[in-house]
Amino acid sequence: MFFIWLGCVIFSICALVGEYLLIRLAVRDGIDSSSTTDWKETYALEQERSKEPLPSLKSMYKEAGESNIVTALPVNQRKDEIERIVARRARKVVRDARRKRVTLTIVGIIAGAVVSALMIFGGLQASHSTPEKPSYEYTTPSGSSNPFSEYLSQYD
Repeated sequence: MFFIWLGCVIFSICALVGEYLLIRLAVRDGIDSSSTTDWKETYALEQERSKEPLPSLKSMYKEAGESNIVTALPVNQRKDEIERIVARRARKVVRDARRKRVTLTIVGIIAGAVVSALMIFGGLQASHSTPEKPSYEYTTPSGSSNPFSEYLSQYD
């Protein structure tokens, strides 16, 4: 019975934490992807949130400026093309980071639910299993009710 209750508690905690994380991710992604924030601000926020280092905007601008596409353009169009390339790469990095974070959250929720389900089913199995009957029988000598009566002395 203990494992059943423990599994239920773990499942409840997993469900509450999962709901919290998914709501938080949805709200953050909604705010970040709305038109209220610029792509540069979104990228800067993602750099702060990310555990692994993301390329800086400065390095992205440098790479875009050195690309063959930009160098082939006339000088007056290069700035707009560099801005477009960097914005597209930054949005892709942000999308990938969000997708990874959401996937890890969902995997964690599923793993917690599976562990709690295993605990519940294990507890059910343990509580509903019938105990085995012993394969041996006690025999009492000379019909007495105490199986150890032959070992007792007359003074006990």
